[in-house]
Amino acid sequence: MTSALKLATGADIPTVAIGTYRLRGDDAQRVVYDAICVGYRHIDTAGVYRNEEAVGRAIQQAILDKLVTRSDLFVTTKISPKHMGYAKTVEAIQMSLQNLNLDYIDLMLLHWPGTQGKRADSALLQPNRVGSMKALTEAFHTGTLKAVGVSNFLRAHFVGLEHFDIHVNQVEFHPLQWTPLMRDLAIYCRGRGMVMAAYSSLGEGSLLDVATYPELQHVASDVSATVAQVLLAWGHAHGWVVIPKASSKVRIQENWDAVQHVALSDEHMCTINAIVDRIGPGKRRSSKDDTGTSTTMNAVEEDALLQFLIDAGPLDVQPSPTVIQIDLDGLLDDDVALGDDDDDATENSATDDTSSVDFNERTSKPTIVIPQELKRKMQLAKASKKHRTRQKDELKLLREVVTRMESQLDMLKKVKAVEGEHGSQWEQLARAQYLERQRAYQENAKLKRALEDQLKFAQALETLVRKKPKLASSSEFENEEWKLSKLGLTKESREHSIRCIMERHYEALNGVLVRNALYDATHEIKQVKMSYQSHHSNAMSFDMARAVKMPFPYLIYAEASWRFLASVDMDNTPDSEAIEVIDSNTRYISRKVCKSGEAGCPFFGKSRATIICSPLCRRYIEPNRVVILWKSVLEDELYPRDPTHLVSNQNGWCVPRRWGTTAVMLRDRMVVEADGDNSCHVKSYVERLAPMRAGKVVALDEMMKSLHIPSSYADEMNAAEKGQAGRCGSTAVVIKDDNAVAGSTCTQTDVGVMSEYFMRSFIGMAQCNEFKTMELATKLLKAKTAPLVV
Repeated sequence: MTSALKLATGADIPTVAIGTYRLRGDDAQRVVYDAICVGYRHIDTAGVYRNEEAVGRAIQQAILDKLVTRSDLFVTTKISPKHMGYAKTVEAIQMSLQNLNLDYIDLMLLHWPGTQGKRADSALLQPNRVGSMKALTEAFHTGTLKAVGVSNFLRAHFVGLEHFDIHVNQVEFHPLQWTPLMRDLAIYCRGRGMVMAAYSSLGEGSLLDVATYPELQHVASDVSATVAQVLLAWGHAHGWVVIPKASSKVRIQENWDAVQHVALSDEHMCTINAIVDRIGPGKRRSSKDDTGTSTTMNAVEEDALLQFLIDAGPLDVQPSPTVIQIDLDGLLDDDVALGDDDDDATENSATDDTSSVDFNERTSKPTIVIPQELKRKMQLAKASKKHRTRQKDELKLLREVVTRMESQLDMLKKVKAVEGEHGSQWEQLARAQYLERQRAYQENAKLKRALEDQLKFAQALETLVRKKPKLASSSEFENEEWKLSKLGLTKESREHSIRCIMERHYEALNGVLVRNALYDATHEIKQVKMSYQSHHSNAMSFDMARAVKMPFPYLIYAEASWRFLASVDMDNTPDSEAIEVIDSNTRYISRKVCKSGEAGCPFFGKSRATIICSPLCRRYIEPNRVVILWKSVLEDELYPRDPTHLVSNQNGWCVPRRWGTTAVMLRDRMVVEADGDNSCHVKSYVERLAPMRAGKVVALDEMMKSLHIPSSYADEMNAAEKGQAGRCGSTAVVIKDDNAVAGSTCTQTDVGVMSEYFMRSFIGMAQCNEFKTMELATKLLKAKTAPLVV
């Protein structure tokens, strides 16, 4: 079972905490100490619980007894509703630190979205929330608080807090709260990076009624656990932090075992999830009157007390000699302070509004003799009624806010849809590129977090084993291996990787066209650029941009490109083989680019190493175009590479289509556009990175060891300058780019002999491939074969 969740801060929050609500003094200290002995490392308290000092004493005693260290514990406390607002929250933080006797607090929450003494429609509620969250954020940045959050917040309460980093939202959560509203709240909070925490997992004890909830007993029997353990395991299985409360060490141990050892199946989860559909959403233990109407216990008591006041009937017992003379109106005033237990009863609610009555009016009213105990009950009844009225008002206000915001959202969606439908072509391209960039940022952040986790895991194993450490979450990482151009062993993982690689490659089409000025290019372009990739260990890359006109219909040239690039006809590509043929439009091939000892290698001259290229090739047939793309596979667990061979790192795609459309190669990108019935434009952007060996980039110094420049190279260069180069000769403007910025404006400059030979060989190889494609297109044209009907 998962014992901790990851906060947005990078820290771990234990998924089970010991609750301290309604625990005071020595009882609170004993319970927290026993929980630490059992194994709890998360302690939940609050300012309104009035037990922070006792909790602090238990923590210090556990540290003194060497049961734990301070860093082993995760302490959560909360800001009381009466301390809402910036200045009061700053004071409350210092007060909690002093009461707990700690140097820092792991998590501090705003206990309630409301403010004591303010109604639900008060204009000060939102400014107070903003001020309090500002105070928490400042304490978080200074290190006094390690994380900040909220409690009992719904969607509407986050209005105005969008720019704050909130890490946790703690709300009431149990099967009777498994409603669309709660699920929507959890989705929203998790979308903002919050962890959800649940209090009152037993529904204040009402869910332990076997007669009302027999399905819970059936599940408990299946898993050999108690109903309470099943409810805690249910909340934990939904990915929430659970906060059970118990006073005996036996119950504390049972709650701990529920999260650690009780496992619920999918069938069990569905059974428990369906309880709310049968019973309906609920919060407190309820009873039914003679008419069958369900009411809360607080409402029953309040109705009885109010009825007594209305009837003004005689008391059942005679007043004792020690009576108090008070007026009837004063009984229900809020100026009378409630006791500690009353404060607990309204732990998760906003406090009452203050009211006053003119003193002269009070003294003019007749008085009656009321026992002290009845006075107290009437005060509780008035407070309870005001609390429920305030809840209704707040709920009404929140519904109005939700309705208004939903209407605004619908309007914005319609405006965006109209803009997207009628926007210019460049606006649509810019919008698509912006979405791509945001998706890339999110994936980069996810990969960075995964890498940090793997580094921590590897460091932990370094002192125990000498072999290469395995990843802690291999199943999740295997699903992301396609981002490293790697294929796995199983059929399912390979299909997933191939699909993701090709789809990502396909999505980058328009962006590459725009970045490389090929989107609307109409003139001839022949240019080669050399770059140094600092993020690839200073390895070199060669980029070639071309825009030429071909004397073939675009469908003929598209078919010829597919047959040559995907090695469909082995006679045309004798050094290629098909490793896997997934379907008629997807192939995984291998091609020998260079052989050790042979001269004329397009990358190394006379190569001292064998270089292979194993790309995935994919063809998409669309109504108005055909997209052919390929991308090198750098690692393959099913077909491992010879560690002595170099793996060529090149990618690309080709899109022949009618006039006004484009075909591009990414890192090898080609564009074929129709130009009348018998010709087409070919635009290409080629980027060749340095080869890989055993999963690592070949550095520049290692490349030098594998190359050999022919002694006749100077003569060949002179012949090329005089126009005597062969049909596979190289003619292009050579540019050196020290900044390696794609699409930047570069000036022509001198390059070294070795680098120049690399580029000339690269140009020659590309032109030879183009010549072979033209030969194949000529054969198809003579046979009058146009196999694709677009």
